[in-house]
Amino acid sequence: MSIADFQEYTYEYYLEKALARVPAGIDTREGSIIYDAIAPVAYSFAEEAMMMQQVQLNAYIQTATGEFLDYKAEEQGTRRIAATFAKVIAYFTDDSGNPLTVDIGDRFSSTGNNPIFYSVSKILENGQAEMTAEIAGVAPNKILGQLLPITPFNHLGTAEILNISVPARDVESDDDLRVRLLNAFKTISFGGNVADYIDKVKEIDEIGAVQVYPTWDGGGTVRLFVLDNAFNAANPQIVDIAQQAIDPTDAQGDGRGLAPIGHTVTVSPPTNKPIDVSMTVITDDFTTVTDVTPAVNAAIDDYLLSLRKMWGNLVNARQYKCIAYRSQLLVEILKVQGVVSVSDVEFNNLADDITMTLTGQLSELPVKGSVVVNG
Repeated sequence: MSIADFQEYTYEYYLEKALARVPAGIDTREGSIIYDAIAPVAYSFAEEAMMMQQVQLNAYIQTATGEFLDYKAEEQGTRRIAATFAKVIAYFTDDSGNPLTVDIGDRFSSTGNNPIFYSVSKILENGQAEMTAEIAGVAPNKILGQLLPITPFNHLGTAEILNISVPARDVESDDDLRVRLLNAFKTISFGGNVADYIDKVKEIDEIGAVQVYPTWDGGGTVRLFVLDNAFNAANPQIVDIAQQAIDPTDAQGDGRGLAPIGHTVTVSPPTNKPIDVSMTVITDDFTTVTDVTPAVNAAIDDYLLSLRKMWGNLVNARQYKCIAYRSQLLVEILKVQGVVSVSDVEFNNLADDITMTLTGQLSELPVKGSVVVNG
């Protein structure tokens, strides 16, 4: 029986079927005794049909959701990628303005109505420390600035987050997990092939995306370009974490990491490719160019982020492709409230799209450069 068949078994379907079997001459109008007796049963039957439909949907990867999709993942020997915890670098001073050394386990929180709580996980030099967010997911990835102490301090002057050293990621969504499971049937991960490297690198908590280039510098060499969970070029700390997990630098090619024996792996961040954007914008009668400029900048950020999220996707399982299209950006700018027309969109002072260079020697990542919005 198909899902479409179950969809036909509604409350109205069962009610009409039951009432049609009532002998002629008996009142079956709504509110009659026979109608009121049959209606609750028809409702229960419809509920059972809905549950049977859900059972059938959750039996297949294409339609399963939630914990049932998790079960399908486990059948394939994998599991949903869990959310991770952001790590930040914070700076502390005493009430005289001198660097203050905190202790492992000291707790702080961000400001605002929905504060994020952090615990000190590593002591650094000159009043700095690494802290780990106590909540998993991306919420702490954009929080910088003042911290409030949760652990009591006698002489604390200031506490602030300087930068996000290791961005976090959210738990893998149903849609992303489903795509990953279905793609596993198309490409076989085995013995250090490209698919195998992609799977292993993405299991590293700090990595959000990867490009794999085999034999980039001769037989047995592999180049990995990696992004963090915020889809920016990985910083040196994250690059080192990936390098030591895949092919430790003190024993490269020995198979002591996740790479097969004989593979010499080099992990690197991609090279940022700044894209200067200029355009002419016409606004409605109630809006000025100054009014829409922040939203235009946000639209550019979102568009370039969407490109970075696709940066690590293989095309036809063979090559990588990343192109910044002026037409696609124009469409996003037109969605900004108050903008009625956009023209003269240029990238890096040229009326051309920009194709990123993606090779084993150089992998470019699109990032925002300067932005000029003319009226």
